[in-house]
Amino acid sequence: MFWGTNRELWFVILVISLFILLFPEFEDTGC
Repeated sequence: MFWGTNRELWFVILVISLFILLFPEFEDTGC
């Protein structure tokens, strides 16, 4: 159970990091 949760957490962090790296302009505009 804990292993699955930890795996999901890492997956979410990876997706968010990739999104910020690929679309840095989104964070600047804010809209």
